[in-house]
Formats: sequence, C-alpha cells, structure tokens
Amino acid sequence: MDQTICLFLCFKTESPRDLQLALDYWSGSEEAGKWKWNVSVEEVASLHDVKKGDVPKIARGTADAVDLLRRCVECGCPRVFSSRSSLALRVYGEYRCPNCLEGRRLALLERQEKEERGRSARERDHIAELAMRNHIYRYDEISYSDAIISFGIMLASDEACELGTFHDSEGLHLCPRAGLSSKLLARLFNNGILRMSSTTPIQAVVLAEDGTWSYYPHRVSWRFADDADGRSFPKIMSLLGEMLDAREDDPGYYEAVDELWWKLGYDDALQYLEQEVDNYRLPDVQVGPKTEGAIRHALENFSIPQCRREITNVVKNAAALSQHRDFARRHALNTIPGNLINYVDRAISEGWQISPLLRNWQNEEPVLTTVLFNRVLGTGLPGFKTFSGKFLSTMSQI
Repeated sequence: MDQTICLFLCFKTESPRDLQLALDYWSGSEEAGKWKWNVSVEEVASLHDVKKGDVPKIARGTADAVDLLRRCVECGCPRVFSSRSSLALRVYGEYRCPNCLEGRRLALLERQEKEERGRSARERDHIAELAMRNHIYRYDEISYSDAIISFGIMLASDEACELGTFHDSEGLHLCPRAGLSSKLLARLFNNGILRMSSTTPIQAVVLAEDGTWSYYPHRVSWRFADDADGRSFPKIMSLLGEMLDAREDDPGYYEAVDELWWKLGYDDALQYLEQEVDNYRLPDVQVGPKTEGAIRHALENFSIPQCRREITNVVKNAAALSQHRDFARRHALNTIPGNLINYVDRAISEGWQISPLLRNWQNEEPVLTTVLFNRVLGTGLPGFKTFSGKFLSTMSQI
C-alpha cells in the first residue's frame, strides 16, 4: 500500500542559485497515491546551466529533504532522502534512521564479540582440563595394534621420540589420507595413550550449547602420556620396538596385522581412485556400498600396489567412455565399481600377472605402511608388492 509523504526541505546554504535548483529538483506532489515530479532532472540541469550528473549532488549539498510523517522509532528523527530515487523506495514496518541502524549493528557486533570471548574462555578452560587427562600410561601393557601406531608416530617425528610432543600430525603422513590418521589419533587419545597439550589452539575444540564437545585431531597439539614406570620417551620408543619385534609371540599380532593392513589398503585404494579420477577431470568420487565392495574385492585378491594398477586401468576406461557423445560423465564414473570387480575376476580366472604400481618406498609411502611391512611383518617392499587379503588370512591360520 502506498504511503503519504510530507516533503520538507532544510536548507544548508544561502546561495539563491542553489536554493532555486534544490526547490526545482525536489518539487513534486502526490497524485492518486503516487509521487510525481514537477520538473525532470534534465530540465533542472537546463534551467540552471549545470551538468545533469551534478544536479543531485548540488541539491543534496543545498538542502536536506525529509519526510515529516515518517520518523525513526528510536530517536524520532524524520526520514531523510538523499535523492529522488531514495524517495521512491517504500519503507514497510518500523522505520529506523541510518544512525540508529548503525548503532544496532555495532551493538550486535559487540554482543557477538562478547559471546565469542566467553566461548573462547570456556574452550581454553576445557583444553586445560583435557591436558590433565591421560597423564600416566603403562606402556608395557599397550595393545599390539596401538603399539604399531604409537611407534609409527615416534618414527615420523623426532620431537615425539625425544619429548613426547608433536603438533603437525597431518604432516607426518601416517596414512594415505588424513581421515584415517585422524581416527587413529582419536583412538590413541580414547585409550589414554595420547593427551592434549595445554598449547592446543582453541580452534581444535568445539563446545556445544548442551555441554557436549568434539575436536579436530589434526589441529590438536598432542603429547604422549608419561610412562607409569618413569621411562623417557626414547626408552618408550625402544620398548614399543621390542614389542613389535615379538611378532607372533604376542597374542594380538595376527589380529593387529589384519586390521591395520585392511585399513591402510582400503584408504590407499580410495585415495588413489580419487587421484586418478581427478587426473582425468571426471566428477568427484561418491563412495557408496558398491564402490566400497569393489575395492574390498580387489584387496582380497591382490596387493595394495596391484590394486593401484587395476584402478588406473578402469578409470582410464571410464575417462574414454566419458568422451562419447551419448555417455554422461557421471554415468562413466558410475561404471568404475562394476568394471573393477569384472577386471579382478578376469585377472583371477585368466591368470593375469598384475604388475604393482609403486612409489618411493622410504619417502613417499605412508609411515604406517612401511612400519607394517618393514618392522611388523619383516618383509619390506617384497611383501608390500605381494600380500593380499587372502594371503593374510592364510598366514593367520598357520
């Protein structure tokens, strides 16, 4: 619904020429509920011999045009128009002047900053409380699988080995993808082996309104728990190494090897699949039950580096399909799981020799992968090239 306007000019200069220009510029009246200008901007410019673009600027510098019927609900100041176009804008509901709106914005900003300071203080207190947890741990009672992970961290970080602390956990390259290493760090924290350092940034911890909390493992400044028997961290690493060297004598050996190999193998295959898909500029991989089943089927029958080779071949075929005019790129991507299963089955039935696709063993493979094959299994690179899920199952039954 249109609003009645009572336009009033408050002059700020005594120049007769500018006063008349402002009067001509703002001259108008309401007709049938709509505002109509008596003189166009072009005519005002011609009458006063000025450029058309200078007319609003001169009129604004000469007088404030206000609506006496529309006032700010907070300070009572009338509504001020900066130009003809601003007068055409309708304000519905309560009107607030620019000064009051700015005041409300600053007040909201201050309230948000106060809440953020309070939240930051609570997060700092929570981190300080967490830093006191998991203070002591009996490393001679650690599980075999946790010993592998802990040894890998100390092997990858000189600081962790010497002082028991480490910060850039994602940069340690423990696993093929950051998601798996994040889960393994959380596992050590839950088992009392790792604790949060008091230097952990507040961005690592999230406190919910209901009192629950979560954290980002790779943002945490971690510290290994002190040994209950007083060992230094270099001695703790030596102890962990001795436990790994026990191998079959440890009751948790086969279970730990099987669990870690499957975790690393699946993570490696998924990381390699995403890399190859990106190289061929196909749509992002959407991992569902079929993709997961295809990867596990490949790993059951072939080693991790052999699965890379198989993934390379099926992604290459999908990329070729995506170039066909009647084949959508997403449809081509969706053929990968089924083609990978078929490729593996044909390789088995026809006795194909799948050559492993390798990276630099010492510098490019994930730390836990090299620890698993060099120290835990004792096979090094030859075992990495040949071990499959079936082989591990057979090994555990011997």
